[in-house]
Amino acid sequence: MGFSIQLHAQYVIKQWNAEHGLPQSSPRCITQTHDGYLWVGTWNGLARFDGVRMTVFNALNTPNKQNKLPSDGNL
Repeated sequence: MGFSIQLHAQYVIKQWNAEHGLPQSSPRCITQTHDGYLWVGTWNGLARFDGVRMTVFNALNTPNKQNKLPSDGNL
C-alpha cells in the first residue's frame, strides 16, 4: 500500500509508505502548508515531509500535543 502523487509529465512522481517514514502506509488525509511542508495524517500519527525526509509526530514522541490544533484550526 501507500500513496503516490499523480502529476503532469514534467513532475517527478514519488510513492511513500511505512518503509519511507510514514507512521502507517494508509494515509487518511494530506495537505500542504504555506511554508511548503507536506503533512500526511494516518491512524498511527502525523508525518511532515520537508522535501527530503519525513518527521513523525505521534502520542509517543509528542504526548502534550495529541488531539490539539492551533487556535485557528489551521496547520
